[in-house]
Amino acid sequence: MAYDFIVLFPVNPKALKDYRAAFCVSGAKDDRSDAQLLEEFIRLHGDKLKALEPDTELTRKLGGFAENRRHLVDERTRLVNQLHGTLKTYYPWRRPCWVSR
Repeated sequence: MAYDFIVLFPVNPKALKDYRAAFCVSGAKDDRSDAQLLEEFIRLHGDKLKALEPDTELTRKLGGFAENRRHLVDERTRLVNQLHGTLKTYYPWRRPCWVSR
């Protein structure tokens, strides 16, 4: 979804399973044969599938901001945990003042 020039066709996993069952009665599957079946399925029946609409530029920008915020929150959590660990090594017998009793 990061690139607006790639067309994505979401395919229901059950549809691919049923398509696979038509050609492989044993139920055996692997990534290579699934990729080939998926390519064939989209090539032959793509006209019946609905392409996933790409996000607008504004939506992609918002997604980038949300991802950046998640990264910053994770970084803050990591730093707070690191601080707690460091304080526990210096004051192992005391309860920190910010912890309620």
